[in-house]
Amino acid sequence: MKRYLALALAALFAASSLAAQDFAALDDLHDERKLSEELAALNALYDKADPQAAVVYRLIRCIQEVAVQMPKEKKAEKLAKFDEAINFGKPLLEVAKGGPRDRAEVYYWYGVAMGQKGQAMGVLNALFMTSDMRSNSDKALAIDPTFADPYYLKAKVDDAVPSVAGGDKTRMGQLYAKALELGPTNIWYLTDFAMALKSRNKSASFNKDGSKGVPAGKSDMEYAVELAARARAAFDALPKPTLDQKEKMEELKAAKL
Repeated sequence: MKRYLALALAALFAASSLAAQDFAALDDLHDERKLSEELAALNALYDKADPQAAVVYRLIRCIQEVAVQMPKEKKAEKLAKFDEAINFGKPLLEVAKGGPRDRAEVYYWYGVAMGQKGQAMGVLNALFMTSDMRSNSDKALAIDPTFADPYYLKAKVDDAVPSVAGGDKTRMGQLYAKALELGPTNIWYLTDFAMALKSRNKSASFNKDGSKGVPAGKSDMEYAVELAARARAAFDALPKPTLDQKEKMEELKAAKL
């Protein structure tokens, strides 16, 4: 019996290791924007009768990224592709199987797809999507409170939405700070937080108690410069920066930070 149990555990470990390798290769394809290859491989892995969250969220991510990369002149095609991602993900939000992080990723990428669709439709439609983006981020955090991306997404929403429409620049700072607490070297968190603080541009007295996302006694601009320096250090330490990471650093440079 012990021998059979050992063999079963070894087979399970081998299968898990193989799956991890497969996903690492797929994530590399995504980072390189080889989206057709990624999508074909994911579709081969997807089992409608047994939807695995690790596959589901990557499919949502890939399909919506195909839409993101389409030129804005192809608005109808972009919107149709975003709808494809949303319509695929919606019935699977509560039924996709897997560990907490993978299930949380399903809600997160579903929220991202909705936000990207709203942005492609125009400012007014983007505003209508914000409550769904926040709601799906909160559901992701309820599953996995250690997942930083939903905090980042909610911060982005607060940064983009005017206060009269529900945006909150103080909460924005708090959410970015929480994302950075969980992912201190993340290029997206560092660069976008730095640029958001430059735009908010509050004084040291505004941050005197350290409760608004910026260390006590520092102005927004002082901390933005510090975050930008941390972003450059984190980028320089990357063995193989992705296209997205390179673009974030170009955005930081364009913001004169």
